[in-house]
Amino acid sequence: MQRSMISGGAALALIAVLGATPASADKAKDLFEKAETQYRLGNFAQALTNYEAALKLRRHPSIIYNIAQCYRQMSKPDKALFFYKLYLSDWARDNAKPPNFSEVKRHIDQLTGMIEESKRATPTPSVAAPPARARLHLAGLPDGARVLVGGVLRARAPLAAPIELEPGEHQVRVEATGFLPWTRTVNASAGEQPRVDVTLSRPAGRSTFWLATGIATGALAVGSMALGVAFNLKANDQREGSDEYDQQRNISLAGYVVGGTLAAASVVSWILWARSGGGQQEAPRAAAAVLPTRGGAAMTGVIRF
Repeated sequence: MQRSMISGGAALALIAVLGATPASADKAKDLFEKAETQYRLGNFAQALTNYEAALKLRRHPSIIYNIAQCYRQMSKPDKALFFYKLYLSDWARDNAKPPNFSEVKRHIDQLTGMIEESKRATPTPSVAAPPARARLHLAGLPDGARVLVGGVLRARAPLAAPIELEPGEHQVRVEATGFLPWTRTVNASAGEQPRVDVTLSRPAGRSTFWLATGIATGALAVGSMALGVAFNLKANDQREGSDEYDQQRNISLAGYVVGGTLAAASVVSWILWARSGGGQQEAPRAAAAVLPTRGGAAMTGVIRF
């Protein structure tokens, strides 16, 4: 074990030479004596504490040297190297070299080699590369179209750049004013740049078939009802119970029944027409019935839009 450079008696003399106050000199002497004892016993950490406390009372190259010695014995090369260099710089201020210059230089060279060897042995932590992502290209988007991935809005057309996706399966939905929503499941792998052509469809117009059917059956219903009414009036002019009366009454009743049936078919046709073309309004409701009366039959019903 190497001894420190300054003994307890020399420390006291040093403090006195530097002009410390009697109180600080007594304190410094006590700290040096404790540091020397702890150093000899190999308690370098405790010795270091006392040397550093003494340095706060009075800066001197010899105290700095002892601190460097403690750090070297404690296997802290960075700290030891710092204080050895600080020790030499304090001597250099007076354009002088310490008596133990060769020893200090040897320590500096050894510590420098240890630090460089430690840096070479310690692997440089590698920076983890960001996880690879897929880049989705969507073609055929009208201006203003909204692109949702997994229900989350990710972009609006026109797209300034492809949409980045995590690897895996994604539900892609495109919404645009005046078009039906477009949905597609895209399976993207890391590093891929899939291209998907988006074809948006406009909503279909209302069905002309059901419109024509509703008009035609409505017109036939009116004609059948008018026929029923006409034959009912003729029957009223006949003698009740006669063959002519019964025949005309039967024709009148048939007209009412057919008219009611056609009226119901017309209502259904109008409902189907109203619901065609992807309309979002509530479906209209209708109810109709043919009720017999003393003079023949009458159709009653409710239509609500």
